[in-house]
Amino acid sequence: KKKNNELQLHQLESEKKQVEAQMKSLKSEIESDMTDELNSQDQSELDELTSETTELKNKLIEVSNQRAEAEIKKKSIENEVSTNLSKRADELKMELNSQSQEDAFEEVKTEKGEMTKLQDIVRDFDEQVKEAEKSLDDTMARLNEIQGSLEKLKEREVRQQRKLENVSKNVDKFFVKRNNLVRRQQYCRKKIRDVGALSREDYTRHSRFSVKNLMDKLAKCNEKLKKFSHVNKKALEQFMNFTSQREELLGRKNELDEGGDAIRKLIDHLDQKKDEAIQRTFKGIAKHFSTVFRKLVPNGKATLTIKKREGQDSKHSKSTEHYAGVGIKVSFAGGDGGDRNIKSLSGGQQSIVALSLIFAIQRCDPSPFYLFDEIDANLDAVYRRSVADMIHDQCSSAQFITTTFRPELLEHANKFYGVVFQNKMSKVSIIDREEAREIISQVEREL
Repeated sequence: KKKNNELQLHQLESEKKQVEAQMKSLKSEIESDMTDELNSQDQSELDELTSETTELKNKLIEVSNQRAEAEIKKKSIENEVSTNLSKRADELKMELNSQSQEDAFEEVKTEKGEMTKLQDIVRDFDEQVKEAEKSLDDTMARLNEIQGSLEKLKEREVRQQRKLENVSKNVDKFFVKRNNLVRRQQYCRKKIRDVGALSREDYTRHSRFSVKNLMDKLAKCNEKLKKFSHVNKKALEQFMNFTSQREELLGRKNELDEGGDAIRKLIDHLDQKKDEAIQRTFKGIAKHFSTVFRKLVPNGKATLTIKKREGQDSKHSKSTEHYAGVGIKVSFAGGDGGDRNIKSLSGGQQSIVALSLIFAIQRCDPSPFYLFDEIDANLDAVYRRSVADMIHDQCSSAQFITTTFRPELLEHANKFYGVVFQNKMSKVSIIDREEAREIISQVEREL
C-alpha cells in the first residue's frame, strides 16, 4: 500500500509539471500581441478564457498545496509507524515474555485500536489524493477546452490577416490609379491654361460640329501653330510676373532706404549725445583738475586741453572722432614760470600731476574706495602734507587705503596696520598712531 501511494504521488507530480508547462504556454499565447487583430466579441471571449484560466491556476495551486500537506502528514505517519510502533511492538514482545498473558492481550488490543485509527487516517488521505487527482483531471479537461478555443482564435486571426493583406493590395492599386488620374488632371489643366481664357461664345460656337470635325480643325490649327514655334508664348505672362516682382522689390528698397535713414539719424543723435557727454565730462574734470592742483601747489597752475587731429578746424569740428588725445600743461612757479609739458617734469612733480588728475576724476565720478601704494615716495614734505590734507578733505565720500614710509599721511588716518617681516614671513597686525610713527622713524633711520 505504501508503494501504491508513492506511485500515485509520482504520477501526480508529473501531471502537475505537465499542467504547469501547459499553463505557461497558454499564458504566453494569451499575453501575446494576437489581441491586436481581434474584434470586440473575440476580445471578450478571450478575456473570459483568461479569467477562467487564472481561476483554474489558483485552484491548481490550492490542490497542489493540499496534496503537499497530505504527503507531509502521510510521511509523518509512516515515520511514526516505522519508528514508534515498531519500537513499541518490540517492547511489547519483551513485556509479553515478562508479563502475564492477560496484560499482554490488553496491550495488543490497544495497539490494534491505534493501528486501526492510523489506517483510517491513511484511507482519509488516500481519498484526499483521489479528490486532488480528480480536480487535476477536471483542470486538464478545461485546459484542453481553452487550448481548443485558442486554436480557433488563431485560425480566425490568420483569416483576418489574409483579408487585411488583400485589402492592402487593393488599396495600393487604388492609390496608383488615383495618382495616375491626378497627373492626368494636372496635364489637362496645364493645357487649358496654355489655351487661355475663352468667352461664352467660344464654348457654344462649336457645339453644332461633331467630334471628328472638331478634331480635324484642331489638327489644322496645330499645323499652323508650328510656324510660330519660335515665338515665346509665355512672354506676356512673364512680363506681368517680372513687373510685379519689380514693383515689390522697389517697395522693399524704399522701406530699406527709410529704415537706413532712420538708423543713420539715430546714430547721429547718439553720436551727438556721446560727444556732449564727453565734452561735459572733460570740462568738469578740467575744472576740478585746476582746482585740485592749486590746492596741492598753492602757487601753481594746471590746465587740461583736448588735442585735435591735424587739418581739423578747432572751431567747427566738435565731434570726438577728430580728437587725438588730452594734453596737460602745468606751472609750479606761478605765472612767471611758464607752462611746461608733462614729460619735462621731475618724478615728484609728475606724481603731483597724476594725483591731481585722480582727485579731479574722483570729484566728477567718485569710487567707493582708493588704494594708494607709496604715492608720497617721490614727494617733498610740503607736497606730502598737501596730499594728506586733500585725502582728508575727500574721505567723507570715499575710503582711502594708503601705504607709506612717511609721517605726514599718519596725521589724518583713522586706522593703522603694521606689516613686519619676521621669520621669512610677512605679519600684519593692528597698531596705533604712536606705534606707526615709531616704525616710520626706524625706517627713516635705517635709510
